Amino acid sequence: MSNSNADSLTECAMATRRAGRRLASTSIGERNAMLAAIRSHLVAKKEELLAANHTDMEAAQKDVAAGKLSPTLYKRLDLSGSKWNSLIAGLETVMSLKDPLGKVTYSHEMTEDGLRLYRLTCPIGVVLVIFEARPEAAVQIASLCIKSGNALLLKGGSEAKNSNAAIVEAIREAIEPFGMADAVQSIGSRSAVDELLRMDEYIDVVVPRGSNSLVKYIKSHTSIPVLGHADGICHTYIHSEADPDMAIKVTVDAKTQYPAVCNATETILVDQAIADSFIPRLFSSLREKGVTVHGDSTVLKILGGAREGLVEARGNDFDT
Repeated sequence: MSNSNADSLTECAMATRRAGRRLASTSIGERNAMLAAIRSHLVAKKEELLAANHTDMEAAQKDVAAGKLSPTLYKRLDLSGSKWNSLIAGLETVMSLKDPLGKVTYSHEMTEDGLRLYRLTCPIGVVLVIFEARPEAAVQIASLCIKSGNALLLKGGSEAKNSNAAIVEAIREAIEPFGMADAVQSIGSRSAVDELLRMDEYIDVVVPRGSNSLVKYIKSHTSIPVLGHADGICHTYIHSEADPDMAIKVTVDAKTQYPAVCNATETILVDQAIADSFIPRLFSSLREKGVTVHGDSTVLKILGGAREGLVEARGNDFDT
């Protein structure tokens, strides 16, 4: 689905809602079978998917050179290597999760003769997810929606249009034998977003994943409930009783395993009680990975002043 025509979009949303109702009534075994089919189909079409991703990467490289795309977004586009392996492993992890549906989260006796009120986990319905860059997010989002019995309308960024289209097509092909192809649909046109944001009769929640400006735009242009953030900066705090070896390993991984991702560590807070002994070890480990540390006055004092890889932190270093 890539047509931005209002009638076509309405038909798409209606079809997704119908599929969502069917999906909501499936068993955990059926939903896991769909996820297994998606995994197998993605593996079978790996070369085709990576070729589509390569097309996006080539176009994005030109946009970076022209100043139209940030290097950070460019790095997030790549689907090859360890990211492909993580994508497949992530599917397997979702398959292994327990059924999230039908769980009693609250129970209350309403009357003395035994009338009870129960609160159960159930599907939301149709989820519209709007995201930027990372094409592997399409697989992550679709797998979580299917696992939880929710239908999905997916709008990815134009910088990953070929990757997203190929991935969603593969997912739809995989779940078509289950009669669920319409439970995952891709919206290709940016102009379609505003129309979708008005479809509160078909869409139950909007989840924007991306820049601050994207999230604020979505929130201000829809009456549909929005699950989104406006600002954020990721902190890692090292407690005085933390195992220092483990703390260093976790912190370095949180910063360097995938620096371009939005949840990479940006600020490190160290308990004053261990600062003198811990900070030099952490600094050394971060420098081995090529990280430049912006330290406050205490950090600079502990490390003996500014040097290569260590600069004085400014106020805006602690902001988004």
